[in-house]
Amino acid sequence: MTPINAASAVALFIRQNGIGRRQGAEAPTPPGKAGVGSSKEGGRQAVASLVLRRIKFIEPTDPDRRRKAFRIFIESVLLFELGNELINDPKFYDLVDEVESRMRGEPSLVNSIDHAADLLLAAPNG
Repeated sequence: MTPINAASAVALFIRQNGIGRRQGAEAPTPPGKAGVGSSKEGGRQAVASLVLRRIKFIEPTDPDRRRKAFRIFIESVLLFELGNELINDPKFYDLVDEVESRMRGEPSLVNSIDHAADLLLAAPNG
């Protein structure tokens, strides 16, 4: 699964499960309007770049680095889908917890999540 496909899968999971709206968030902002980029593809590239920059700060010896890498990915996709202004909302991190918990609670996603985390950690941090 490429980072773009993984981002689409997380976004689809969020939309299908109505995550975010129950927490008081508005309907998702169209990806090109989320503030990450001016076009859909540019926004995706900006999200991917942000994820990789943040992941490089996870200590290589951290035993929880796979989970942290995937969590960074989830945060970035949610900000892309729902709008960057949520980064300062304390409830945003409750939303991230909910998404992460629900995804890890789906047996069919566990291997994909671990694989995605491994890909994120192995990606060049340039």
